Amino acid sequence: MSRILCLDLDGVLHPADCRVLLDFSAPGWQLATQARTQGLLRWLPELEVALAGSDAKILVHSTWRRRASDQAMRELLGPELGPRVISTDRWISPQERESLSHAAYIDLALNTWQEVEGVQVESVCVLDDRPSMFQEDAHMLTSWHPQFIWTNPALGVSDVTATREALSQWTSAPVMGWQAAPPEAPQA
Repeated sequence: MSRILCLDLDGVLHPADCRVLLDFSAPGWQLATQARTQGLLRWLPELEVALAGSDAKILVHSTWRRRASDQAMRELLGPELGPRVISTDRWISPQERESLSHAAYIDLALNTWQEVEGVQVESVCVLDDRPSMFQEDAHMLTSWHPQFIWTNPALGVSDVTATREALSQWTSAPVMGWQAAPPEAPQA
């Protein structure tokens, strides 16, 4: 049984308005260095705290998935969270990674991971700052009964009272304890 956190990066691990000027062709460790230098992924420690003690796996659905391999994502997320990243490189083609919407990518990745690895996905949480990215095809995720946690794009997971509290509730809730909710904008 697995808990899966579907993770966006921009607006979640750093403010959405940060400029991302990374050389995605570089090895993961160089990407991580570039990201730190640019102030990206600055709230990674907050996500580590929020997931501490949880067995949650991470599926990166961010647009960064279109330019970085899963191995690079593991290195970007560091030694605490990197090993939790679900690798989809061997099942999802570069063309699919590029063309699929967030919801379609999540659905394909979870279905394939469950089938190929023989793992039962029991609880799914989508952590993102942009409900608009899911409004047209969130229905693709209804079979997963996801919990949507919308971050304030300026605060991401650094927002203790909203985002981290919701993550804490999700990680400690009984499996399948959440029901799908339609995407809504975060409250200001």
